[in-house]
Amino acid sequence: MKAPVAGLELTGFPEPVAECARETQVDLARWAGQYPSFDPTPFSGLVLTTAVHVPTWSRPKRLLAAIVSAWILTFDGMVDEGRIPESEQASRLAAYKAVIRRDTPTSPLPKDDLSQALRDIRERMAAYPSSAALFRHWESSFDQMVDAIVWHHHAASALRGMPDRAGMHRPSYEALIERALHSIGVPFYLATCFILHEDPTIEERLPGLIEIGEECALAIRLANDLRTWEREEIEQTINTVMVLRHDILRENPGIGPAESRNRAIQVLKDRELASIARTHRLLACSPRSSSPVETGIGRLVTYVTGYYALQDYRTFSQRG
Repeated sequence: MKAPVAGLELTGFPEPVAECARETQVDLARWAGQYPSFDPTPFSGLVLTTAVHVPTWSRPKRLLAAIVSAWILTFDGMVDEGRIPESEQASRLAAYKAVIRRDTPTSPLPKDDLSQALRDIRERMAAYPSSAALFRHWESSFDQMVDAIVWHHHAASALRGMPDRAGMHRPSYEALIERALHSIGVPFYLATCFILHEDPTIEERLPGLIEIGEECALAIRLANDLRTWEREEIEQTINTVMVLRHDILRENPGIGPAESRNRAIQVLKDRELASIARTHRLLACSPRSSSPVETGIGRLVTYVTGYYALQDYRTFSQRG
C-alpha cells in the first residue's frame, strides 16, 4: 500500500502524523469492507485529516473519527448522485436520526448499509461516556447535517429553475451558507470529537467551542466550494460559487457570466481567508486555548483549507 501522505506537505505538523495516517487507512479500509456503499477513493485524504487533527489519540479513537468522516462523505455523495431516491429521503432521515438516538426506526432499512454503519458508529460512541449535554449536541448536530445535505439536493434543482417537489425557490447566498455550514459535516465531526476527547471541562465551554466550530466550518466550506465548483457544475449540484455568481448577475445585469464568476471567486477567497483568521482569533481567546481541543481545531482549519487548495477529497489520487 502506498503511504497516504504521498504528494502532500506535512511540514509543521506533529511528527506522528504520517504513521498515524497509515495505521488509520489500514483500519478504515478493513472496516469499510463490510459496507459496499463506501468508496475507498477519499480515504487517503480523510485519514490524513484525522491524523493532523488528533495525532496523539489512540488508534481506536482515530479510527472512529475517520469512520464518521467517511459516513458523512458517503451519505453526501449518495444524495448528490441520486442514489437515495427522493421518495426514500424522508424515511431514511427518520431512520438515521432514530439510530443516532438508539431508538427503533419506524421503518427499518435492513438492506441499507449506511444505517448499519451508523449503528456501528453509535455503539462505538457508547464506549466513551459523556455528559447528556454533549450527547444532545452530538445528536442535534447530526440532525442539522443530514437535513442540510438533503436541502442542498433540492436547492440544486431550484438553482437551475427546475421544478422541485419541495417547492423551493432559487436560494440566495445567505440562505445557502446558513445550511452549508452543516452540510459540509464539520460541526457533526467536531461534536463527535468533543466526546472522544474525554475532557470534563468541554461542557462548560461548549457554547464557545460551537461558535469556533461553525467558523471553522465556514472556512472549510468556502475552501471546498472554491476547489469543487467546476466538478459540481458538471454534476449539476450546487455550491456557493454558483449561487453568489447568480446574485452578482442579478445585481449587475450588464456583466457577463465569466466576469460574474470571477467576481464571485474573488469574494469567496477573501471570505475564506477572513474566516480562517477569525477561527484562529476565537481559538486564541478561548479560556483553554492551549488544550488539545482548541489546538486540534487550529490544525484542522489550517490543514483542510490548505488541502483544498491542492486536492478534492472525492477525487484525491496519490502521487509518487
